[in-house]
Amino acid sequence: MNRLFFLLSIITILSFQSCNQQNIQSLSSNSLSSASLSSDSKTSHTYDEVKNKHIYWSNIFTRSEDTYLVYIYSTTCSHCNAIKNDVIEYSLESTVPMYFIVSSPEILIDQKIALNQNVTSLDDLAIRGYPSLLYLVDHTVMINIAGERGILDTLETLSNH
Repeated sequence: MNRLFFLLSIITILSFQSCNQQNIQSLSSNSLSSASLSSDSKTSHTYDEVKNKHIYWSNIFTRSEDTYLVYIYSTTCSHCNAIKNDVIEYSLESTVPMYFIVSSPEILIDQKIALNQNVTSLDDLAIRGYPSLLYLVDHTVMINIAGERGILDTLETLSNH
């Protein structure tokens, strides 16, 4: 388990750097086509397939499972749409529960790292942007990743463990 957290922590650091670099350079979503999850997914999915897994922002810390993922997206976000099939495919096949939250005004977006990891309440939680993926263990945010590359890398790492 410690090895998995170590790998996910490395991905978080790299994805944060990658997200900042992508924002500065305004890379298109096509630049991520080499991501291994993306290249394997051939099925076109819709959010209707996971409508029973949608929750509200206020329910992030109220799940009954000890370990789970929360994917936060916007239907108008090109980056969210670029990885939608991969994220839904993972959710449908994984043994780790994944919940979905669609963008809403109550979601705090902030780049401060202190608001992104090791938090246990909504008062202390923010995401870095859309799309974002949270990995929670014992109702504590262990990993908070934003951006296509970081999310796909994290899902691939989780798939391999």
